Amino acid sequence: MQVRDLTPGFGALITDFDPQTELSGESANRLRKLFDERGALVFTGLKIDHDQQGRICRTLLGDDNASISHPQFDVSNKEPEANGASGRLQFHADSMWHPEPTRVLSLYGKEVGKDVATTSVASGINGYDILPDDLRKRIASLRVVQVTGPVPGRAGDDIVKPIRTREDSTEKDIVQICPRSGKKILYVCPQTSRNVVGMAPQESEALLQELFSYLYRPENIYEHHWREGDLLVLNNIAMQHARSYVDPYGPVRVLHKVIAPVSPISAETPRFAARS
Repeated sequence: MQVRDLTPGFGALITDFDPQTELSGESANRLRKLFDERGALVFTGLKIDHDQQGRICRTLLGDDNASISHPQFDVSNKEPEANGASGRLQFHADSMWHPEPTRVLSLYGKEVGKDVATTSVASGINGYDILPDDLRKRIASLRVVQVTGPVPGRAGDDIVKPIRTREDSTEKDIVQICPRSGKKILYVCPQTSRNVVGMAPQESEALLQELFSYLYRPENIYEHHWREGDLLVLNNIAMQHARSYVDPYGPVRVLHKVIAPVSPISAETPRFAARS
């Protein structure tokens, strides 16, 4: 397999990868090291099924017995009732609100039309590293309320609209430690980070927006343009992802999603609003 950097700060592009032969031994160790150091891997030209996608996730996690998500989980605009059929997604990490969020998230280009919506990735590690020293000191002991989202007031009419009858939330440190690298992570996002604990609403929102201004600088974002056979795998603790607008009647965009491990989710599985 051939490897090159996606961006100067994070991510790796992997070509000529054979999932039948390169998921054991020295190749597996090399992949795990890349994953730990770069946080986001893009494989191209793959033809894999659900089990093979799960094996890649387990290999990167370093746990052959880790639970993986259901084989029928597609993020698709092909079927009206499919997950995330239309709309835009703000930056977030999956289950960021949960006490034990999933560690590895992967999306595979199962059916991809021309010029479909892109997926953007931002590094929480780099986001923390570029903060000014005074801002790092200010947030060192602060906590934020993470909710199932989206946070009212930050989202436009074009976002994906989950339908829930209840909301779960968790208080978490704004600065987290990456379990893979031991590096510090700026762990806030516009989709699920509702407010800083102990701050008045306006002060809280001003601080979060200031943090977002560093976290989502152009140099800290990789934008993936999908093709069939692409596999994007993220360290779901250190990396965040977003999605540009998906037109429910536009080009076919079906991404097969596998996460590992599957945390016990305390909030109900969301349904999504019908196509509009």
